[in-house]
Amino acid sequence: MSKGKTIVIIDGYNILFSLARLEHQDKNNYYQLAMEREYFLSFLQQHLSPTKQYIIVFDGIGDIQIKKEGNLWVIFAGDEDTADEVILRLVAQEPIAGIKFRMRKVQIITDDKELRKKVRRLCSHNIQIRTGSLKIKASSH
Repeated sequence: MSKGKTIVIIDGYNILFSLARLEHQDKNNYYQLAMEREYFLSFLQQHLSPTKQYIIVFDGIGDIQIKKEGNLWVIFAGDEDTADEVILRLVAQEPIAGIKFRMRKVQIITDDKELRKKVRRLCSHNIQIRTGSLKIKASSH
């Protein structure tokens, strides 16, 4: 991962559940949730700033899974850790599944107050914590 870019870490399901599309829907319906997650990821890939790197972390099952598409890394936490624990490990600059994410400028996007407190206690480098919404730039295509 490049050293100079801002890294934006997104608390995946936390932000996904805050979207109006999911406000009144069944969050326990796995099929519906998977479709909404894929729509959300597709939307992000089309609209995020090319000058930043993004890491979106979701809770998952089984082994931890990591995939990279363009400037978006997607991490499914797996059985061993929650998404929050993976985010805290990223902030602490610990390797995730053998990958070391080097971060100088970091933004955390979450509405989770407890996670925000833990990040503030843990951080030893320049981290901004934003709540709620992502700033998405309109596409020019």
